[in-house]
Amino acid sequence: MSRRLSRKNAMQLIYEMNMNKDFQRDKINDFVEYQNINNNDVEFFKEIVNSVLDNMDEIVDIVKENTKQWDFSRINKLDLSIIEVGICEILYIESTPDSVAINEAVELAKEFSTEKSYKFINGILATIVKRKENASL
Repeated sequence: MSRRLSRKNAMQLIYEMNMNKDFQRDKINDFVEYQNINNNDVEFFKEIVNSVLDNMDEIVDIVKENTKQWDFSRINKLDLSIIEVGICEILYIESTPDSVAINEAVELAKEFSTEKSYKFINGILATIVKRKENASL
């Protein structure tokens, strides 16, 4: 359960950063303190957030490549944050199986976003996994 909570917290911080266009790393410790995140959850939470920040340009490029039919600037910031966390887990966090990354992203979308968002997110992440498996990503 703690990994699920870490993902939720990571998505929330990435969402806040996207909304404020402020990707300063000092926000991570402030968020941990403010949210009173359990010590067991902090390590995975920080791994996700730092990985998203370390790879943000590549992650954004991947989102754009896989949403050509959408104007990137019109993607809901909450959905984008969920997608960014999902891509991060699929591509950069080896301890997370791809199917788990997709499922968790879908669950976050069902809990926090619109009724149609989870299908959109599932489609993007599934395409990325297929491309990864075909070594074209």
